Amino acid sequence: MRAIIYLYRKKAIGWLRNSLKHPSQLISLVFVVGIMVLSIFNAKNTQLYDMFSGENGIKPDQATINLVNNSITIGIWALVATTILISLFNAAKKGVAQYSMADVQFIMTAPFKSQNVLLYGMLNKFLGTLFLGIFIVYLAPQLKAIGFQDSRLGFFIFGIILILICVQAWKQAIYVLCINNKQVNKVLKISIIMLAMLILGAGLAYFFLANGTTEGLANMLSNNILIRYFPLLGWAASFIVTTFKGDLINLILPTILLIASAVLSVVYTYSVDVDFYEDATNAAKEIADIQEKVKSNKTGVVFSSNKKHKVRDKGLKGGKGESAFLFLHLAETRRKKPYYIGISTLIYTVIAVVLYFLLKEEVTMGSEISRETVLFIFMGACAYFMYFLSMANPVISDMTQPYFYYLPGKSYKKVIYSSLTPVLYTLIDVLPAMIILFALFRMNIIVLLSVYLAIAVFNFFYMGLQIYVFSITGSYEGILAQFIMPLIMLIGIAPAVAGMIFTAMFAMQYGVWLYLLGILAVIIYILLFYAGSVAVGAWRLNKGIRE
Repeated sequence: MRAIIYLYRKKAIGWLRNSLKHPSQLISLVFVVGIMVLSIFNAKNTQLYDMFSGENGIKPDQATINLVNNSITIGIWALVATTILISLFNAAKKGVAQYSMADVQFIMTAPFKSQNVLLYGMLNKFLGTLFLGIFIVYLAPQLKAIGFQDSRLGFFIFGIILILICVQAWKQAIYVLCINNKQVNKVLKISIIMLAMLILGAGLAYFFLANGTTEGLANMLSNNILIRYFPLLGWAASFIVTTFKGDLINLILPTILLIASAVLSVVYTYSVDVDFYEDATNAAKEIADIQEKVKSNKTGVVFSSNKKHKVRDKGLKGGKGESAFLFLHLAETRRKKPYYIGISTLIYTVIAVVLYFLLKEEVTMGSEISRETVLFIFMGACAYFMYFLSMANPVISDMTQPYFYYLPGKSYKKVIYSSLTPVLYTLIDVLPAMIILFALFRMNIIVLLSVYLAIAVFNFFYMGLQIYVFSITGSYEGILAQFIMPLIMLIGIAPAVAGMIFTAMFAMQYGVWLYLLGILAVIIYILLFYAGSVAVGAWRLNKGIRE
């Protein structure tokens, strides 16, 4: 432990000296901190606060409040369970320990115990997670607008950061457990799959066989002791749900269990002597390549290694010219999804099922929520999750490779063909959910197909967003890029969201054709937004070739 303290003391001294020599590096940090502080203290001066918590704000009835609370409870449980199970399922592939190339060259070759080196890498990752969790402060205006007090807001931010760190600790313990034992890895993955199927099956059985209600399921998740304190999943979900409800007394036990599990995971990881240097070195090299490209501000034309890059012939099926990038990405995606089913398919399907259970009574009773409105809600939920699912953007991946710049062809065509694979696979991913909605709600087939197309087109918006950010900053990493991207996204998506809300509000009075007109307007707007990004991306490619 003394070695770890020594390393961090030296790193802190080095960072302080570098900051004193180059004060300009602190400008971005001070700016980000200032924005976060202003977002907290200025929360009550926003239009969102006036809309929900002001004197003349919206005053929903108790039934609406109960429906929203129950939906939030179920949604939190579904999101937490999905996130944790996916993280643990992938934990055996690589650990969470994070190193730089300097760490590889000096620390891994130094006379330190391997356990100390592993613990040092884990602490690096924990600090990165802590920094990421701080950005949750940006949600302060929205949380205060819906009634969060300062104490609840503080506990909520603390809980998110704590859960993120706990998940990292659990993943590292599983990595150490499975690194030298493939049989344990196989048993663990099978167990996680069976647990996920059990949870999903129990939820479906509750609604279909026991004729359960949304309120009943929310009460069960909140009050059943066995569910609330189910290892890992129950502790994390109970903490967030309890914070939302303001019952801070009941946070004590979940907090103790989460902290204890994280500490035990770290202790177990530290107690086992494993050979992880090869995996850690490869991960450090990947990070160093990205950082080098960002520093050079020529991400597309810098060779990060001596490895020769080339377009693979396998699976291209005769694609020629710029279309080769489309067939290349189709082949790569088929290797990742041999049965055309992935996490995104599951997420979209779960959204459709959850919407049915939440809104089936309102739709059948002829309330203000129509079947077409359900489709709009589904489209909005899919667009939200698509933001996270579109992080592995093939266009940005190609724009960081030298061959994308130097292969013959028109730049705008290369950008377009490289963008098509996510759109095509979204049509496959969303198809089961659309079938479920059509079967359960008896949707208008024309509106259903138009929404189906609009969801796929939303991929163009997120790809265009990333192309804009990449072209402006020269990278997709770093504080500047991560700061600019939310601003461009908010500005860019505002017209589409406004159009969807306007259509949903007035279409019940003017018929199905207004739904179709609104969806068509959203599709056209997104395509125009994407067309602008294609022009910017082509300019970036041409500039990279000239440089």
